[in-house]
Amino acid sequence: MEGTDWSEIVKEKKIWEDDYEARREELDAKWANEKAEEGEWRRLNRTDKERFLDEFTLDVNGRTLHLEQGIANSPACLGLTVWDASLVLTSYLETKHKEGAFGRGTKAIEFGSGCGVVGIAAATLGATTASG
Repeated sequence: MEGTDWSEIVKEKKIWEDDYEARREELDAKWANEKAEEGEWRRLNRTDKERFLDEFTLDVNGRTLHLEQGIANSPACLGLTVWDASLVLTSYLETKHKEGAFGRGTKAIEFGSGCGVVGIAAATLGATTASG
């Protein structure tokens, strides 16, 4: 095509691609928030065996984590299971990671969240840990 300004066409295509990528990320974040609001993280509808004994798998930033749960040997022990609150916090950290506000270079300290899902997820997202 004679007289076609290809540089303008390329610029327009780049603008469209950038807009598409930004919109896709916005929709992904909205979908994740809707899923959290719907309570997808809740495990109350599962049996006690499923909630507290069976292996638990969780996807964090494209990686599948496999966590073993177990029976506590005393009533004071709460650290052998995955708690719903830890799933909510993990989802929050993933969102912050996607926004660039959490990850490599971030320091995290694990004070206890069941069997350590939040600490494991933070490390998976690139955070370093501090212990006291």
